[in-house]
Amino acid sequence: MRNRLGVIGYPLGHSLSPEIQNGAIKELGLNLTYEKWPLKEADLKEFVTSVKKEYSSILGFNVTIPYKETILKYLDEISERAQVIGAVNTVHLRAGKLVGENTDGMGFIESLKRQGMKIENKSVLIIGTGGAAKGISISLAFSGLKTIDFVGRNKKAASLLVNAVKRLSGKSNWYSFSELATMSLSKYDFIAQTTPLGMKGIKGKLEFPYNHLRENQVLVDIIYNPLKTDFLLEGEKRGTPIVNGVGMLVCQGAEALALWTGKKPNKDLMEKILIANLVEAKNE
Repeated sequence: MRNRLGVIGYPLGHSLSPEIQNGAIKELGLNLTYEKWPLKEADLKEFVTSVKKEYSSILGFNVTIPYKETILKYLDEISERAQVIGAVNTVHLRAGKLVGENTDGMGFIESLKRQGMKIENKSVLIIGTGGAAKGISISLAFSGLKTIDFVGRNKKAASLLVNAVKRLSGKSNWYSFSELATMSLSKYDFIAQTTPLGMKGIKGKLEFPYNHLRENQVLVDIIYNPLKTDFLLEGEKRGTPIVNGVGMLVCQGAEALALWTGKKPNKDLMEKILIANLVEAKNE
């Protein structure tokens, strides 16, 4: 009987996914458990092969750092979204085949919609050109945003993202951090911070022209620990609407659980569990 779910990656000490998912699973009344499976890269192929066996108890799994790209070659099918992104964070079984999906960007979009924010025909500036920026920007492009621009240090990575977005939806440009300091931000409805700067334990500060913000521009930071980064606090001081990374983590997890079970989990409950765990960890 396939009654186990989990997350693979290495290391996995930081992951709060089991607490969040098991709380949602319990409320749904499902006979499932969600676990951590730390894997070395040498064991990855054997693990994926074993999941396909009829005797396997595994229904599906999440994929985190550093295997989101490595996992692709071991899967039978990959969704169009995950193919364009070039990374998978969720694997589910369909007709005996392992199918890869990427719910990161879907989680980002859903987290904004849960706040009552509309993204259709809007413009976004994404700070960063790494894996998170890629997942978010491609999902936004699939959703038909008017403009998706990037700020980053890696010109090659930025160019690849710009070209991918243009193929899907249209307008996209890349700017350096030095250009960010003086550029006009007025055309952007959302500004999304996707770098690790501001995360607990990460040194460094994001240099951002907060004085260039306009009224009703939304600042989003995908970091959830701390709940309010300096980026968000600076925006809040100026009366700018802010969104942290809690909703994205919860919504991408909810999308994955729905893929595995066909059931819609309680996102409010998942969010409460996540925040409670973050507060508990902060007080330890």
